[in-house]
Amino acid sequence: MQSTISRNVTMLRERRPAVPEAHVVRMWLAAAVPDSTFVTTDGEKVRVLDPGRQNRHDGPDFLGATIVLDGVLRRGDIEIHVRTRDWERHGHHEDERYRNVVLHVCLYAERAGGTQPPTVILAMQLGQSLRKAWSTARRAPPELRCALRLPGPVHCTAEAALELAAAERFSRKCARIRTRLSELAAVLDRGPAFRQVVYEAVARGMGFGGNEEQFALLARALPLAELSQRPAAERRQRLLQTAERILAGGDEKMVPHRREEARDGVVVQSSEIMCATGGPAWWNRSGIMPHNRHERRLQWFADWCCQLDDRRWWRNCFRLMQARMPQSRDFQPQFSVGHPARHPGRERVHELVVNVLAPAVAVHAAERKRPELGAAAAALYFRLPSPPQNRRTRIVASALHVACDVTARQQGMVELHAEYCSRHRCRECLLSIRQG
Repeated sequence: MQSTISRNVTMLRERRPAVPEAHVVRMWLAAAVPDSTFVTTDGEKVRVLDPGRQNRHDGPDFLGATIVLDGVLRRGDIEIHVRTRDWERHGHHEDERYRNVVLHVCLYAERAGGTQPPTVILAMQLGQSLRKAWSTARRAPPELRCALRLPGPVHCTAEAALELAAAERFSRKCARIRTRLSELAAVLDRGPAFRQVVYEAVARGMGFGGNEEQFALLARALPLAELSQRPAAERRQRLLQTAERILAGGDEKMVPHRREEARDGVVVQSSEIMCATGGPAWWNRSGIMPHNRHERRLQWFADWCCQLDDRRWWRNCFRLMQARMPQSRDFQPQFSVGHPARHPGRERVHELVVNVLAPAVAVHAAERKRPELGAAAAALYFRLPSPPQNRRTRIVASALHVACDVTARQQGMVELHAEYCSRHRCRECLLSIRQG
């Protein structure tokens, strides 16, 4: 009789509400403000400096987080689960994508085998009842905390903040291109080096949906100078074969990434790159429609890339940039090859123009002492109308009561959300500073 009562009491204690993992993520977002503290299951004190950016694709839930674990600064990823045993149940202990996880956050503690990263049990450290925290998460409040305190429309302040954020983003894009150009200049002439940089940047842009690194690695493993000399069918086959070899861990020689690599003859081994990008599950397919799968995009890229070696293509780009009122649709012929079904759509062309062409041409113009072309490239970045919207721009536009009608606003919204809002860096945000 006593054992039956004891068993029933144990069952009652273990009964817990089934909470979706998405709600646990929201609870963590609400709790993990900068300088918040937690305690791990091993008694270690955790202070959150930067919760990282939320990952909408395969891999850890938050990337690039910064924490202080028992007085030691740690940078890496954070994984969220409902129960501690989900780490093994989901196979993360055998997945290379999760080897950089510095903190495992779970709602409930349950006995789990094997080794896990430092683990925080959230249900015991929410500062309020689980029912209240769960209810708050289910109501899904605005993702921008400033949306709760901004006094209605703040057009002047928002415009200035978005313009500054867009300028910061443009400067960073240009700096990234200059850095890569300097690296390649050690092994290539300036012209081929510049075209290789643009080739790699376009490849990364075509990896949207979580395959950016994979496309960029392919562009390094198979340089433009080698690929563009081949017939179209052979280019497609070569790209797919190279992708398969990298996936299999074969030795693919990469375009040197640093001056030291070029000088010392060091080759980046693709097996190392494969581990860094996720091991066997190399291509991300989650949330990607069949017509947008990487195979189709690789076919387009193989057909298109040789145009970068055509002077007429570049002259047309410069002419379009210097037109009186350029539109993104004006650039679509620059990215059109082969069958129309494989052409990038207007929104993708807009992204390539803004994220690749504009900063690349601005850097090129500065080197060639062509200020009028540089000014046209910068103006294109800031003033190109009808930019595509995404989750980030919709959140920021709704909070600030500002329309996302030109690229400067779009890029500013993306910058604010990625660098400040999603990281809870509210006090450092340009908008908060100007409000203060």
